[in-house]
Amino acid sequence: MYGRFSKWALRFAAVSLAVACLDPLSTFAQTFGAGTFEGIIQSGSNNDEGFGFVVLTLARTGVFSMRFNVGVNYVGRHSYVKTGKFDSSGRWSISGEAPADTRYEIPVNMTLQLDSIDNPTRITGSLNDYTHSSNISLERIFVASRGNPASQAGLYTFLF
Repeated sequence: MYGRFSKWALRFAAVSLAVACLDPLSTFAQTFGAGTFEGIIQSGSNNDEGFGFVVLTLARTGVFSMRFNVGVNYVGRHSYVKTGKFDSSGRWSISGEAPADTRYEIPVNMTLQLDSIDNPTRITGSLNDYTHSSNISLERIFVASRGNPASQAGLYTFLF
């Protein structure tokens, strides 16, 4: 009986150690829902520097690349490219100091938040350049293909 107990205790200890070692790894290798998101940047003011369009591509690792433009009329359109990585809560942010030359308002402070980590459909956020503050709203673009059919795909009968 002593021999059986020691084998059980050894197996239990080995399984407990394996679970304890794998648990931190599972949170480290978090998988994000990949996809392409498009949306707008809009301000609460009438200043045209607070408006624009944004496209963000998200990888399963949480890394993203984003292209966006701000401004349309008086000072011209400014295009930017940013890259980053969402943290485990689906948040990304940058913050910087106000630029010395404010003729070309560079977005210095920016935050983005995923609505879900594993299957995001919306990204919300904000940006400001110490002159203008804007809200960011993105929607995921769903692409239907043979490997990724739309949920409505199927055979239908229409009666006229």
